[in-house]
Amino acid sequence: MPTSLQLDFVLIPAGSFIMGSDLASYRQAGADEMPQHTLTVSDFQIMRCPVTNEQYRLFIEATGHRAPQTWRNGAYGEDKAGHPVTGVAYHDAGLLPLGARGDGAAGPSAERARVGKGHAGD
Repeated sequence: MPTSLQLDFVLIPAGSFIMGSDLASYRQAGADEMPQHTLTVSDFQIMRCPVTNEQYRLFIEATGHRAPQTWRNGAYGEDKAGHPVTGVAYHDAGLLPLGARGDGAAGPSAERARVGKGHAGD
């Protein structure tokens, strides 16, 4: 049983991309997809793989935070340790010490208890 989170991050360099749809090119575009525009984002880090149940359990032990709603009696199934954690509320998703805000915040650190979600504008 691991005793550390063992988080593996990948640096995504700053850059620009086109976000949204152009109704002339894609007639099924929804109103929430327009207008098409260029968005520029800063460097950020993202985990190479999703957070596993075991990694989230270690986070819970270190912080006393609540277990995901999909765990029964505060525990995941015995054969699910390496599976991606599910049932984490949106607000709770930013609590794992990722340090991946994209705004110059510290990198991955077990000492960071709260970070942004890494969205543009956070």
